[in-house]
Amino acid sequence: MTKPVGENISSDCISYRFGLVMIRMTSANEHPLAKYRRDRGITQEALATELGVWPLTVWRWENGERTPRIKDARRIAEHTGIPLASILTGVAEAAQ
Repeated sequence: MTKPVGENISSDCISYRFGLVMIRMTSANEHPLAKYRRDRGITQEALATELGVWPLTVWRWENGERTPRIKDARRIAEHTGIPLASILTGVAEAAQ
């Protein structure tokens, strides 16, 4: 089914708007940084302060709108212990 550009189609995980497909994070595909925060009871604001970035930046990383720059990703990995690859891809590494 083809939808005209600008028409909004939504489901639980995917929305189509203005010719772009965006996948919203759910608990099943939660960003490792969001999981880290949730498990420790840390707010986005608190984590942003610890990392020296704006809270909106943390929100964008967690929701897949942006990927951290490599220098930020390294700092996040050192601070949180989350593997660098997981931070950059937004996918938790499988337990070995």
